[in-house]
Amino acid sequence: GQPWGWHVFEGLVSIALGVIALAYPALTLLALVLLIGIRAIVMGIVELVAAFSWEGSESRWLLGITGVLSIMLGILLLGSPAAGGLALLWMIGVYAIVFGIMLFALGLRMLSVGRHMGQMHRDVAATG
Repeated sequence: GQPWGWHVFEGLVSIALGVIALAYPALTLLALVLLIGIRAIVMGIVELVAAFSWEGSESRWLLGITGVLSIMLGILLLGSPAAGGLALLWMIGVYAIVFGIMLFALGLRMLSVGRHMGQMHRDVAATG
């Protein structure tokens, strides 16, 4: 009785996009870089408009700087998509490594806490 049509449609679109991404990785990376660049420019313009139109806000200058930096990022990405793509890949790789190290450390910490809690339960059971 659940609506299943959208799930099937989303699944087929996802599969198709995945196949296209695997078949044409350079084109996929280019599209991603261009999309990020265009989004950065549009968001930068929105941030600048907000910075100049929000009366009474004490930190409008921060929003203005953010807008200018976003526009600069977008221009750099659109101006050199290959370098932008490489930079994005490096950022994703570094993020994955740092995130993996943090998860590994968290897992070890949880193991240590779990062992400590188990020992406490055994001690309480032995004395009680």
